[in-house]
Amino acid sequence: MFRNILVATDGSDHATNAVRLAADIAKHYEARLLIANVISSWDVPQELRQMAEVEHLIDQPAPKLFPFGRSPFDQLSLEQRYPLVEAISQRLLERARGAAEAVGARNIETVSLEGAAADAIIDCAKTSGADLLVLGTRGLGRVEGLVLGSVSNKISRLAACPCLISR
Repeated sequence: MFRNILVATDGSDHATNAVRLAADIAKHYEARLLIANVISSWDVPQELRQMAEVEHLIDQPAPKLFPFGRSPFDQLSLEQRYPLVEAISQRLLERARGAAEAVGARNIETVSLEGAAADAIIDCAKTSGADLLVLGTRGLGRVEGLVLGSVSNKISRLAACPCLISR
């Protein structure tokens, strides 16, 4: 029934559960599993900055929260941020691949996407020929998600293929 499954991850527990669920479905149907990560080079959440420090993806400590909302990371140019963002994305994809392999999925690919999360995932679903999209209910989103609607909510309304929302 399913031949191409797309699952999006942001490294959160909800997204990891979605990866495991998608991997189980992919294993059952012997389907291709495409794991995608979308991260913006201009807006790296504090949680991911700290992960980069712990994982030794950067040479200097990740900026901590500063009282006035500005950190040294915020002062970096886009060109200076991109290597860190790409390293974080690749590490998240490696972890997701490991979780999918542990469940038994075999035909796994990963892709790092850029742009607004919902739009990038919808575009990826179209171009990859996904016939099922699997998402977690919430990840590392911010308050904007409550006001504007969550990524999974937007995707479930706009995607051309069936969506499975994991809780």
